[in-house]
Parts: sequence; C-alpha cells; structure tokens
Amino acid sequence: MTDTQATEASKPEQPATPSLGYLGGVLKHFSASEIKSGLRALRSGVFVDEALCIQLFENYRLWRVEVQSSKTTPSDEKCRRRMFGTESPELYYLLDGKLCIPGYLIPSEQPLDRNSFSIPYSQASLLDAKQYIHPRDRILNDAEGVSLGHGSGKGFYLSLRCGEKQFTVMESGLKSFGLHGRESSKLVQKFPALKGALRDSLQPLREIIRTAKPITSKQKLLIPSSFRAKKGTSLLRCESLVLVMEENTRLIDCFDSRGKSLRALIDEEFQNSKNKRIGAFELTPKDKRFLAKIKIRGKYFRLHRKAFLEVVRNAHASPTFRKELKPRYTVRDCLQVLGEVMRLADWVSVEEGDGKKGKAKVKKRLQYGRWVFKTGEKYSIVACEERR
Repeated sequence: MTDTQATEASKPEQPATPSLGYLGGVLKHFSASEIKSGLRALRSGVFVDEALCIQLFENYRLWRVEVQSSKTTPSDEKCRRRMFGTESPELYYLLDGKLCIPGYLIPSEQPLDRNSFSIPYSQASLLDAKQYIHPRDRILNDAEGVSLGHGSGKGFYLSLRCGEKQFTVMESGLKSFGLHGRESSKLVQKFPALKGALRDSLQPLREIIRTAKPITSKQKLLIPSSFRAKKGTSLLRCESLVLVMEENTRLIDCFDSRGKSLRALIDEEFQNSKNKRIGAFELTPKDKRFLAKIKIRGKYFRLHRKAFLEVVRNAHASPTFRKELKPRYTVRDCLQVLGEVMRLADWVSVEEGDGKKGKAKVKKRLQYGRWVFKTGEKYSIVACEERR
C-alpha cells in the first residue's frame, strides 16, 4: 500500500482543545536536531514525535517554573491532558519527505501557519495509525518475533514467529485482524492493546495465531459469501474471530460472524445485492426496519431485521437449518431456508393463559410444524421461534 493510498485521517475529536499560548516557551527547550527530526507545525496543530513526548512533558514542567513560578510538578497524565486534551491521544503517522514520524497532535483552535512557531511547517496529511501500519514505522525494527518483507505488487507483509512456527501476515490480513479484533469484547478483554493503533495488535496476533484452533470442513460455520469462492484456504478460530489462512501459514483475511459483527455482516451481504429475490423472499433494501417481504396465504408480510438476526444467530443449533445448510453457509442461505418454511405457514388458533376472569384467551398465530412466527402491526413478522 502506497502512502497516497493510505486513509487520510480527519482532524481528531478531542474532549477539549487546549490553548497553545504556552507552547512557544515549551518548544524553545528542544534542540535543533530534535526540532528537525520530530516537531512539525500543521494547519490543525503541532505534531510531536512519540519519541519526544517525555522530553515535551519535561519542557512543559520547566516552562511552568520559569514563567509561572510553579512549585507543583504535574504528572505525565496531567501533561497529556494539557497538551493533547486527553490521557489517551490517538497515534498518527506524519509523512514528511522521506521521514515517517509516528506521534501525536496537539490540536489548535485556530489554524496555524508558517509563522506560528519556530519549528518546520508541513502541509502533509496525518494517517490514522488505528487503521494502518506504515512499513517505515521504526517499531517494526524492535518488535519481538516480527520482521518486515515486501511483496510483488501486493504491498508489504510481516513474518511472525509464533512458538516454533513461522507465519506470514499479508497487509490485508493485518488490517482485517485489527478491524475485527477490536470489535470482539472477549479478545479486547484479554488483549487491551487491540483497542489502540494497528501496530499494537502485532503481539496479540502472535499469541492468537499460536493458540487458535482449526475449524474442520464438517463443522457448521457462517461465512461471508465472498469467502465461498476462495479455494485452498484453511480456517482457524479464536473466540468468535476466524482467521483465513493460505497454505496453513499465510494470514490473508479475518472475519467474525458472531456478536457485534453479525448485524454488520447481514447488512453488508444484502446492501449491495444485485438479486432482489432470494427464494420466497423479496428484499426491501430501502426499509431500515424490515429486511424483506414474503407472501403467505395471499398476504405480504414484512420480516423484521431483528427477527432474522436471531434466526441467523441460532442457525447452527437449529434442527431445521442444520439439516438444510451446508457446512459453510451464508446469510443468504439462511434467508432461503427460512423462506421455504415460512411460506407454508398458516393461521392457527391457540389458547393462551387464564385471562383476568378465569377464561383462556384465544389468539391466532402463524405456524408451520415446529415453527411459530409472531406477527406485529401491518402484517409484519417480529419473531421466529422453532420449538423443540
């Protein structure tokens, strides 16, 4: 991936944008070489090399003594809040000529220009390190068990030493891991570094690849439809995260078909679908509440998105779906199987409860075999239940 192809970061959102009136007195304590290598004035603020942050805080404390005659010594945490507006600032890359500088932005309320501070001014854009890792990031030279390589037209790749085995991680696989890894609450709980910059996920990835379990070809697994055409791949699982491997040693992609990612997967699968009819259902992409409609006993019913979400979530344990679905199935497959069941449903009168006066209430519901479909207003299906 080239520098120009990397995602340009927008101005970071901060809880509070500090005034920079003090900064001139702080910056003057840096040496000429430190200024040249790690400090830049940008239109949106002052960018500081991460390697200079400790020195930045020391200079700030010194400025407080010189100008304010302060007798208190603020902690590093208080310095971060004062400088960056938060104790956990976002990491960015600044690409200035041949330099790749990882660091943090001290945001400015007013746009800066070349005369704002006595440091080099740059018009370069900031790259969000949460979504991207730059191959010139110096941390790659020091990371344990990690080495960098360059492919032919496919960007860079990383070699990871995981126990006694060597794995190759393609750039696409690393970005996918970072995206889905931070969405997994269980993985984040175990590896808090996943919430940070993409480069912080390297050591968790080494551990996850080392301990992930193979998924056999006979195990039921919900996959994105785009993975069905990928041949010669094997799958590993850690918690709900699935790692897609080529030749058992090359990570090319990741996906998560459980938890928070399931809703996103369903939306993505149907959002750009060219075929608006899937089995007995007709998709309704413009409707945010209802996924599709189906004709039952001469009437069109709308399927609520939450109802279908629960069907997909429980498909692996459903007797009906386990019988009809292949080991590698998609959400489209689930909708097709559901349609075959739902289109045969009919109204059934059912007595429910004793009522307030000791009389049972008679209600009608759609039912077919073990399946009961709860209806809502305006001919909608709001729940699908398979009774066992």
